Amino acid sequence: MTFPTTPVLDNFNRVDQGPPPSSSWSAFDVSWGFGDQLKVVSNQCAGNTFDLCANWWNVGTFGPDSEVYITISVLPIDISDVNLRLRLVGQAGALASSTHYLAHIVRNDVGGDSVVIFRKNGGATTQLGLVTTINLVVGDSFGFERVGNTLTVYQKPAAGSWSVVVSAVDGSPLSQVAGNISVDVTDNTSRLDNFGGGTVAVPSDDSGGGEGGGNPGGDPDPPLTPLNSSPLVRDTLINVQGVGGIGLRVSNTAYAFDVKSEADVGVQVEDGGILRAHGVMIGSVALVGSGVINPLYSDRAAWNTSTYPGRHAKDVSDGIHLHHNPTPVGQTGKASVSDGTKWVATDIVTQTELDAHQHILESQIFGD
Repeated sequence: MTFPTTPVLDNFNRVDQGPPPSSSWSAFDVSWGFGDQLKVVSNQCAGNTFDLCANWWNVGTFGPDSEVYITISVLPIDISDVNLRLRLVGQAGALASSTHYLAHIVRNDVGGDSVVIFRKNGGATTQLGLVTTINLVVGDSFGFERVGNTLTVYQKPAAGSWSVVVSAVDGSPLSQVAGNISVDVTDNTSRLDNFGGGTVAVPSDDSGGGEGGGNPGGDPDPPLTPLNSSPLVRDTLINVQGVGGIGLRVSNTAYAFDVKSEADVGVQVEDGGILRAHGVMIGSVALVGSGVINPLYSDRAAWNTSTYPGRHAKDVSDGIHLHHNPTPVGQTGKASVSDGTKWVATDIVTQTELDAHQHILESQIFGD
């Protein structure tokens, strides 16, 4: 699954109006300090005045996993910005009682265009992750997503595809509730188009089981949503490959069977998450907060052969899949043979013993 997963909410294709752009948009409380609002100009969205102009989409709340995106059809002037906000809570009231996340997109002709993510908790602002340099071009689209505890900013050129610009992990209580989405600008020169977003959509399959994460018994698939084409595990994941920055992200208790993760971080278990793994090949593990991985007994997976040597096969860790019988411990020179219920250490007849036995038989038959 790729970004975005939700449709365009407003293409602004209507007669000039506003502010606000329509009845689907509302103003922030005055305590937020926004100087003005947005409006529709020539089938696009614009600031009403040369000021910080903002509105939030009032048709329902989204999330907690949510996304928002916009196309910049005319760039803001130098040292001006476009902001995407999600998980807005309390925006109709005092700023001091509000929370949300912000993707801050800045045009800077001298110092370089940039993107950075912030958490806004009342009047407190916390930067999450690094300031990332970008090349801002007319027609670029930008998206902002929060899945699990990970926030990601995407960019798409007019004739290109979406790619990750920057991401950050935030395990604060803010990340556990739904909210609204919004966009704002700091001038009346820039033009915006095709505002979209909502609750992150996840694939489902009611056919019951099968490859790709299906659950047996006719239940729909668990929610799987990507970061760089990587699935999010909430319940059970079967026979899925994860690639990209983070292969598999686990947000609560999950079971993963026969999963291969070819990613920079094989598995990331969020704060409070538990991954119970069997047959999982991953290169590395990131545990956030109290997140843990518990390999199931008899597991041939190899995410940690040092800590759990009794539960793993070294050949899997090395990427070589071998089907082999256990070697009887302390029974050198014997083989594992089934007695019908278990493996039994059994003597092996050597070639020397076979030759000697043949010699005895020949002597008995033909004489010395």
